[in-house]
Amino acid sequence: MKSAAGAAHCGGIAISSSNPHKRTRRGHKGVLQLHHLPLDTLSDIVSLLSFKEAARMSVLSSQWRHLWRSCIRDLVFTRETMCCPMPMSREEQDREAFIRNVECVLCQLDPTIARDKFVLEFKLINTNVQTHVDRWVAFCATSRVKHIVFDFKPGSWGKHDNSFNFPIHLFINGAPAVRSLCLMSAYLNPVPGFSSFTNLRKLMLDSVSGDIQCMLLPACSMLEWLSIVRCTLHSLTTSQPLHQLRYLCVHYCFNVQKLEVQAPNLNTFIFGSLETHPVSFIIDGCLEIQEVTIKLPTWRSDLFDYAFADHGMANVPCN
Repeated sequence: MKSAAGAAHCGGIAISSSNPHKRTRRGHKGVLQLHHLPLDTLSDIVSLLSFKEAARMSVLSSQWRHLWRSCIRDLVFTRETMCCPMPMSREEQDREAFIRNVECVLCQLDPTIARDKFVLEFKLINTNVQTHVDRWVAFCATSRVKHIVFDFKPGSWGKHDNSFNFPIHLFINGAPAVRSLCLMSAYLNPVPGFSSFTNLRKLMLDSVSGDIQCMLLPACSMLEWLSIVRCTLHSLTTSQPLHQLRYLCVHYCFNVQKLEVQAPNLNTFIFGSLETHPVSFIIDGCLEIQEVTIKLPTWRSDLFDYAFADHGMANVPCN
């Protein structure tokens, strides 16, 4: 509810959004303007906004001009947030605008301030922007981002060349902060001795090739949710039981030979394959299993030889 003076009333206190430099009349009590709020309160408000909304808010007052840079916790870079599509715009122009806008935002932010989320979704496959990718990943590592999404070809399906190396070595110091990692359309180079994702809870890999087995799983003892889809995956084995793992999906991966996972508290297991050769999988000690789904090619139903469980699994859907 607003009064004639343009003040919004809430709980008996009027909050005015009028010009912060305009003096109020003496004796006009109960009017609280935004610039009267303590800095920490303003910071809390800005932290709840998207970074695009926070940046717009910063132009309302010179006092707020730099506030959003330190307060914003979630960074979401997509076509919707970074591009202003023009009629008849070309893909190359959109890509250049996207990269330019992302770089413009990041260069204004302090990388030493911890962030909650970093999402980058844009079609960048088959382009020469590896240096930008390295810089974006380095920002995530330095900012100790908790939830990370890199999707370099949103909405795509099928096997394709992965033109980007995901510089996972940059996380050697910042990896303990990561709680979830979603990586789509990338290549993972081996990093000897890398075992720093010690607090990772959720891992989603889609259209990723490289050394998935050795780089991501040995130290992920806190992993609760694991999905590996359309990846080049020769084998998936665990060197130790994943006691926290509740969900496991291995779907339409290429060249899969063997799956052997120790997950005593696993609830859901989904496996899908288009391979014509037999695939050996062992899900060991899953006393809490509730749902198992096996998807095989309809023309090779004979690949599914048997499924059993000593603890009395109710059924195993086979599609």
